[in-house]
Amino acid sequence: MPNILNEKLINNLSEFTTFIEGNINTNLLWYRGCNISKNNLIPSLYRHKEYSTIDQFLDMESKIINKFKERSTPFLESSLSNDIEDLFLMQHFGVPTRLLDWTENPFIAMYFALTIKSNPNNTTDDAIIWILNPINWNQTVLSHLSYKGGVISIYDNEIGGYKPNDVMNSKPIAIYGKYNSPRIVAQRGVFTLFGRDTQPMEEIYKSGSFPPDCIIKLIVPSNKVDDMLKSIIKIGFSDSVVFPDLDGLSKEIKRIFEYEV
Repeated sequence: MPNILNEKLINNLSEFTTFIEGNINTNLLWYRGCNISKNNLIPSLYRHKEYSTIDQFLDMESKIINKFKERSTPFLESSLSNDIEDLFLMQHFGVPTRLLDWTENPFIAMYFALTIKSNPNNTTDDAIIWILNPINWNQTVLSHLSYKGGVISIYDNEIGGYKPNDVMNSKPIAIYGKYNSPRIVAQRGVFTLFGRDTQPMEEIYKSGSFPPDCIIKLIVPSNKVDDMLKSIIKIGFSDSVVFPDLDGLSKEIKRIFEYEV
């Protein structure tokens, strides 16, 4: 039977914390924050304004990887050699990939949901925190392999069907990436890596035989966003914590002195 996506309204930090604590006994949960409620769980490579088929996307991926390798060498300490590892470096710098960012920390996800302005002209949209059970997800999408493990490493055999230039598997998998920057460490970054299925993860979930609540959608109403942001900063999740560099410090100083960030 199709799954129903569990959606829950969150009005303040106390409700959010209570919800997270109520799910604390779950083996492992990942979180993703987004400040545009209509945005779905799909990677940047699959968001092209003209292309729509998997063959087009994979052809584009090959061209993007080649261009990145050609032009990035002067800025790298070592040469690129592993396409899977290269995807994480590209993702870090905003190059379109089949990776979708998540975090192991629910408050980091909340920070991103409340602060990242994907659409600066949109000031009335709700904030969204997606929740994923990565173990249940992987065991379901890899059931054809009788997979009983957990989150996949980039060095595991199961990653083979998702390598650039040889993408054979269909549905996205939850993976641990390469910690290639202090930001990923601070943000407890983890990822889902997409295959040939270009549907958003929530649509895959709704149409598949997943365990209940493998994906959950929390919604912060737009009129609660400012208060929630103040609350999460008060408990220590400020810009310089999430971005442990001068960019993060700059954002934090702007916010302290009430300049637009």
